[in-house]
Amino acid sequence: MFYENVVHSVIMTVDPRELTTFHVYSWGPYKSGQCGDNFQVAAKAVDSCSFGKYKYEINWFEHRIPKTFNKCPVRVKYAHAPPLIYQEENQLKGLEIELLSVIAHQLSLTMVYEETSVDEIGHVNSDGEVMGAFKNLENKTADIIIGGYPKEYLWSILFDASHSYTQDAVIWCAPSVPLLDDFQNLFKLMEIRCIFLMALAHLLLSLSIWWSSLNYSEEHHIYKNFVNTFVHSFAFFLGSAMPVAARTHKVRYFLLLFIFFGFFSVVTLNTHLISFSSRTYFQPKYSKVEDIYDNNLKAYSFAQEKLFANLIDDKTFVKMKPRIKTCVDLKMCLKYVSVDQDSALCTTNFYKNYIIKNGTIKNIYCLNKERLPFS
Repeated sequence: MFYENVVHSVIMTVDPRELTTFHVYSWGPYKSGQCGDNFQVAAKAVDSCSFGKYKYEINWFEHRIPKTFNKCPVRVKYAHAPPLIYQEENQLKGLEIELLSVIAHQLSLTMVYEETSVDEIGHVNSDGEVMGAFKNLENKTADIIIGGYPKEYLWSILFDASHSYTQDAVIWCAPSVPLLDDFQNLFKLMEIRCIFLMALAHLLLSLSIWWSSLNYSEEHHIYKNFVNTFVHSFAFFLGSAMPVAARTHKVRYFLLLFIFFGFFSVVTLNTHLISFSSRTYFQPKYSKVEDIYDNNLKAYSFAQEKLFANLIDDKTFVKMKPRIKTCVDLKMCLKYVSVDQDSALCTTNFYKNYIIKNGTIKNIYCLNKERLPFS
């Protein structure tokens, strides 16, 4: 029981002089401010009993584990796994870090973190051999390992895990590419329907001015010629002044309508032109991992995703392995993908949901095909 670090346990031995009497022994590895790292403490007699009667009416198991641990250290091995664990401004953050911080505060513990490299993440072989960070648990050089480890059957037999450690899959996320450039945006704005409506409005106003001038002899002859009226009104629409001021109220009325039409058209066109020219339309370009490889994109992954890639027997993944670099700075890697658009991100399905639901991360989409790293 010492070897198994059992705390809530007692040993009952028979008194050689009185075979009906049992002496009860136990130990207190947390007694007197100890942190429970010395289970070889001497066993001490706590009680004795005979025929159901106790010598000391005490609880054999009470106060065996203290409510506060006097800042006893808990050794934590971690691997970067956003949003569970990530580093920002030289500080560890994430869901699991926050959870351990709450536990440490409530129980008066001290969490001592030590990062594991990609090769140290570890796993359990089919023959029961323990590798990497799991070896630290087996040798008791670490108390907890965190970092989004996928729950596997082999190591779940040997070690306890929280419910958040579920089976996961590897997926690739790539940048969306611009669909239209600035000139295409302009052509998209100037559609045939838009041009036709503007030309029709110009024609109707020109006809109204010309027809109104025919009914008044005092009106200038420029307005009585339809071709001249059409040409001068078009120049007026573009910002030039009419060569001769209108003399009749009806022609002036239609010219006033023309002014409002021109002002409205110019403001609307400029607004839409600025909006279209500054906006970029995006579309998915890469539909499979082979496209990422063929387009020579850089590849980044977090620690556990790189391990998953090593576990996947896939020709394209094998080709991509030399390109994959471990991502240390979360924001920088997302910038490579979304802004620079020269990289792809190998991540888990769990983190993919985080990327998609985060409204601040734009122009990134994830491939539909998932790769299971284990069965």
